[in-house]
Amino acid sequence: RPFLLKLVAWATGTSIGDDSQPAPLLLAHRQTTLFHLVDSLVLRLRSIATPYYMYVLPHTLRVLKAHTVLNDIPAQLSKVVKTDTEALPAIRHDKDDFCRPQVFEQLLTPMVQQVVQIALTTKSTTVVAPALGALAKRYNKEDQWKALNHQVLMFTRNPHNYVRVAALLIIQHLYNTLKEELLILLPETIPFLFEVIEDEDPWVEKTAQQTVNLIEQYLGEPLRRYFE
Repeated sequence: RPFLLKLVAWATGTSIGDDSQPAPLLLAHRQTTLFHLVDSLVLRLRSIATPYYMYVLPHTLRVLKAHTVLNDIPAQLSKVVKTDTEALPAIRHDKDDFCRPQVFEQLLTPMVQQVVQIALTTKSTTVVAPALGALAKRYNKEDQWKALNHQVLMFTRNPHNYVRVAALLIIQHLYNTLKEELLILLPETIPFLFEVIEDEDPWVEKTAQQTVNLIEQYLGEPLRRYFE
């Protein structure tokens, strides 16, 4: 624990000393190192290491909240957000600390907002989808699933096609993670799918159809009849 606390202080400190690099860039490098290390520790030690992530959690939230709106941030700082989000699947190995509802509430919105940030900068969901899937799996409660599902679905109405596609791919990931259990939220999901199934963008429309096909596999009946 002392080593980790020192590392967090080193990665988040504002005193750059005699280094010639600009402070924001150097801090971005340090933060990236911190999250890579935490991710590696959790992957290797699993539940033994996850309690220590609670010491990193406050900084995780600061990083995510600082970049929930797309803007012209330095490339290295974008990498920090990406690396930070990649470290969050550590949740799946946790047995105690991350199960607290207040932790879910703190993480949910900043994590979901990365759908916009990452989709528009990397055009990919390979970072945020596993993190959100791990969050849903760890918090096995309908109310928390409902909050997550709704926030992701709202991005299907985003003006950027990359974001709409990203939201649909994350919904697919959630169904592949939770399977039939997520069907409990189907009634509130249908109106959003109804909108994008005939989206003017072919890519969005195709992804929406793939999402419908996937849900039908778990539902066991055609979903389109609910669109009528």
